[in-house]
Amino acid sequence: MIPKSEYEVNLEDSKRIGYQAALLSQFFAKNSKQFSNQGVTFIAINQQKPAVVLDKYSQGIDVDSRRGYRTSGGRALKFYAIVRIRLNARKKEKAYVKNPLTGKPEVVPVSTTIKAETVKNKIWYPFRSGEFVIRFGEGIDNVRSVIDLAIANGVIQKSGSWFEYASAVSEENNFRVQGNEILRTEVMEKSLIFEIQEKLISQSSAVIKASAADISDAKIVVEEFDDDEYEEEA
Repeated sequence: MIPKSEYEVNLEDSKRIGYQAALLSQFFAKNSKQFSNQGVTFIAINQQKPAVVLDKYSQGIDVDSRRGYRTSGGRALKFYAIVRIRLNARKKEKAYVKNPLTGKPEVVPVSTTIKAETVKNKIWYPFRSGEFVIRFGEGIDNVRSVIDLAIANGVIQKSGSWFEYASAVSEENNFRVQGNEILRTEVMEKSLIFEIQEKLISQSSAVIKASAADISDAKIVVEEFDDDEYEEEA
């Protein structure tokens, strides 16, 4: 989002600091209630940058996050957001791909694993995290998500780089392969694995509702903040 005053003038003439932060603050103040009334889901994608602010509270760490990073555009987006998710690249997977010009195999990246962590959540428990795979040229790899669940639930047995699936219903779906890419191709051809995982997910993903009887004072952990620290973060 580029402020009008910066868009219409030369870069040398734009001297004011905080134009973008002021623009975001006014935008959310005017439109946040309309989003709620009209049933609109607003998704904002932002950058995270290393913290460079030094003060007596953070000691070199960003005051807002306490994790050594900060986001641009001021604090309006953090304040108005219902859910904030931090995405970090964990690892990249590479594979040998034949070059169509030279005919020789080359090592190229094919996917990257992303860790998602909710750093703010007003509708569910915060600070939950999970991982998913983004495949270059395709997007989020749902097949890999099914594979990870199948391995976690014991549907697919993993031993080193080998993967094995033994069906009690039909031996036609059995396989034993080596490598993630070959496993991915094999699972895409086995619709039975998807059906098994769908049942497991539906059984384990029921919404947890805590009643008064489930919560006692002995189970509640109180975390206290210093007055100066709370006032600065607020």
